[in-house]
Amino acid sequence: MTDEGQRRAQLRATRARTGTRARRGRPLTPDEVAELATAADIGTWAHTAQRLVDDGVRQAEISRVTGIPAPTVSQRLRLRR
Repeated sequence: MTDEGQRRAQLRATRARTGTRARRGRPLTPDEVAELATAADIGTWAHTAQRLVDDGVRQAEISRVTGIPAPTVSQRLRLRR
């Protein structure tokens, strides 16, 4: 066995663990939920939501917490770009 072969299982496990974490994203904090809820207009909301997505929050999490349908969240973020 080569040194690389001995580490392959560990490397695979690490990639699987971090990949799962990236797919899950991070939850929104109560302050972030309040910030989305009090956004003055859609532009402000989209700016806040994009900042959260860039920080690791999934669009699906934003949709779930705010009650805004996922396609609407996606559309608002596309309009912001």
